[in-house]
Amino acid sequence: MWHGQYHQLTKQEHFTYRKSKYKIVQVVEAPVKKEKSIKLVVNVEEVIRHHQQEKVIGKLLLYVQKDEQAESIRYGDKLLLNVNERLVEEPRNPGEFNYKRYLMFNNIFHQAYLKSNSYKILERNAGNPVFAYAYNTRDKLIAIFKQYVEGEKEFGVSTALVFGYVDELDPELIQSYSNTGTLHVLAVSGMHVGIIFVVINWMLGFMDRNRKSAMLKAILIGIFLWGYSMVAGLSPSILRAATMFSFITFGQLINRRSQIYNTLAASAFILILFKPTIIASVGFQLSYAAVLGIVFIQPKLYRLLLFRNYFADLIWKITAVSIAAQITTFPMGLLYFHQFPNYFIFSNLIIIPLTTVILYVGILLIVFSWQSTAALWIGKAIFWGIKATNLLVESIDRLPFSTLNGISISIPETLLVYVILFTFIGYILLKRAFWMQTALACALVLAGFNMYEKKEQMQQQYFMVYHVPGHSAMAGFTGYDAQLITDSTLAQNESAIRFYIRHHWWERGITQVNKHPLTLQKNYLLHSGDKKILWVNNGKFLHQMEATDVDAVVLSKNIWVDMPLLKDKFQPEQLIFDGSNSSKKIHYWKKEADKLALKYVDVTTQGAAQINGYIYVR
Repeated sequence: MWHGQYHQLTKQEHFTYRKSKYKIVQVVEAPVKKEKSIKLVVNVEEVIRHHQQEKVIGKLLLYVQKDEQAESIRYGDKLLLNVNERLVEEPRNPGEFNYKRYLMFNNIFHQAYLKSNSYKILERNAGNPVFAYAYNTRDKLIAIFKQYVEGEKEFGVSTALVFGYVDELDPELIQSYSNTGTLHVLAVSGMHVGIIFVVINWMLGFMDRNRKSAMLKAILIGIFLWGYSMVAGLSPSILRAATMFSFITFGQLINRRSQIYNTLAASAFILILFKPTIIASVGFQLSYAAVLGIVFIQPKLYRLLLFRNYFADLIWKITAVSIAAQITTFPMGLLYFHQFPNYFIFSNLIIIPLTTVILYVGILLIVFSWQSTAALWIGKAIFWGIKATNLLVESIDRLPFSTLNGISISIPETLLVYVILFTFIGYILLKRAFWMQTALACALVLAGFNMYEKKEQMQQQYFMVYHVPGHSAMAGFTGYDAQLITDSTLAQNESAIRFYIRHHWWERGITQVNKHPLTLQKNYLLHSGDKKILWVNNGKFLHQMEATDVDAVVLSKNIWVDMPLLKDKFQPEQLIFDGSNSSKKIHYWKKEADKLALKYVDVTTQGAAQINGYIYVR
């Protein structure tokens, strides 16, 4: 299947080619509960135009107003919508996560917000019965964990660990797992599928006596593996593992012992064949990179040290697995997540065995859920096990220098790092000078890239007005230092700063940030030499300020402003409307600016505005 064929937006049957706000859609993924809405991914099946229904194709991302009706929506339900969708927007800030690109690889290009009175449920449970059964089963199993596992954090981790259900995870806890290099245990992955495979293979070992029973065993293993994979959400790592173990099971059935590399390649080929865009998934890339590292590097690394003691050997084996997986995944980790967990060996050595045991105990809770007394004690064991695990993760995260943050590398630099790694490994294995020469040559090229970037960053001097919805955010840059100028509310919201702004700082090599949380209802003149920017938070006091020419005026918080006075008194080269303003107010300002022939930048639609020249707060 070619990517062009998979890309639905290019086809004339796509719903956007038949304009209508009335659509019949079907929910094709399990709904996700947000704080104020329910997130749905739907297939648009029909549009209604001129009182006629027309068949169409295409996916749509919906955010439905949270109420009793919205919370009742399930996979497979059909809805009648009265909605005007809009294109998913590009990121408004440099370095910000490109959600549009992420959705594009899932064939989603449009989104919409649904109020309670703008849709109607037409039909229930009209989806694929296999997927419906899997999602319903997951909901029932999650209800069991909700009943027997106490504590919000502990319940959230338990359902993430066993089912890949991440909706209940605490954001700060997620960050701690990420900082310690153990986030992979909270996303059901190949390790989990492998454990399920080992358990079922062992339990059904008695069926290896003859060919007929062995064939039945292979079928049962396949059913269990793919059933669990569907319940856990069919992430790229689960798909890879389930496909790979299915190939292994089939190979055992026909007495073929294929090389693991062939099995991996075959599983990747099958996944890409059915969904070509999966190759762009970060989970898919990290999953295959980790397995290749474990398969290729871990055995060679493990043989470097030999221990006679069983426990010492087990510790070294787990350590070798962690190092091997980290070697092949850390360049992508730097590219996508801009951080490196310095204590990953120590944290994985503790957390992987703990979470493996908890996973086994979680399976026991499912098995004994019918017996309330046993389930109650098993639930307590899960609670204390996860509580201890969370405490350890948070303790490691608090250690000095636990995480190396702010690393930013480009795709060419990432590829160079991989070439250096594997040519160096080639030299160690083959002892040929060519491999070392290639590694050193690539290292020189990489150093050249870094020197050029550092020189450029050292000389940078400019001012940026960011787009942060509902807030005012600006920053002045000089060399490796930044002055962040925000409203006081945003200054305390580190998660928002990290999402909208901090990635840009990492790209620009910023090492020192000074925050200036300024009080609203006042006007500030930000300047340096001949560069001046007026930040207007109270238009009523403009007449009290001294007249001076400015390079730009930033308008915030939907204030009232006398536009002719602003032009006559300050002669701005341009107006900048920041993210704290409503679209209605910005529309009004634009009309006023057009009358006065004033140039303007709307960061809510055009993205962050940049002005050369460093600015400081006066």
